[in-house]
Amino acid sequence: MAEVIARHGRIDILVNNAGRSHVGAVEETGEAEQRALFEVHFFGPAGLTSAALPHLRARRSGAIVQVSSVGGRLSFAGISAYRATKFALEGFSEALRAEVAHWA
Repeated sequence: MAEVIARHGRIDILVNNAGRSHVGAVEETGEAEQRALFEVHFFGPAGLTSAALPHLRARRSGAIVQVSSVGGRLSFAGISAYRATKFALEGFSEALRAEVAHWA
């Protein structure tokens, strides 16, 4: 974030839109694949959000856009790991909204 701010002067909007698909039942999806999905769908956005927040708070302006999917609200057989990552991002985003509500 420091490099981005140094180069551009500020951050107005952070858009977390990285993602990829995964199809596989629970017993077909190994731990390494689950962790890789969480890195992309949860830990990446969480880390970038945490890094951007001090700057946005200091400016008292800006927006964070978390791109999820219907997978963050509903689940179906055969896509459990993918959906778990989206549920995690949704929960993180709901808590974040409450944490920063007083800035608005």
